[in-house]
Amino acid sequence: MYNSKHNHLADVTAQDLREFGIIPELVGRLPAVTYVDSLDSTALQRILSEPKDSLVSQYSELLREDGIQLKFTPEALSAIAKKAGELGTGARGLRSIMESVMRNIMFTAPDMSGNNLEIVVSEKTVSMANVKYLACD
Repeated sequence: MYNSKHNHLADVTAQDLREFGIIPELVGRLPAVTYVDSLDSTALQRILSEPKDSLVSQYSELLREDGIQLKFTPEALSAIAKKAGELGTGARGLRSIMESVMRNIMFTAPDMSGNNLEIVVSEKTVSMANVKYLACD
């Protein structure tokens, strides 16, 4: 039975690589031939916020040094992940998108630092960011 969700890259063999034009000496040095699926929006959101050194925690720490508390709404994280998905940049593109979103905040917030200042990055903040990157096909 034909499965429309089957990734045909899973069926690639060393012979296919040689027929594609990769020289046999190089194909022979590849211990395994594999592929990876694109990350979905949920995975990209988790990459943004869950690891110990995530982008969210890095920016939060930078602003905490100026006495500012930084928070991201779940909708903001979703919008950032969605932009990365639309651009086809995956996890590597998250940093560029975050830099676009955080650029103005990072330069203006230290001047406003004071008693218990809290900055909340919302979906609107993300949508207003000027992200100019080419999609990877």
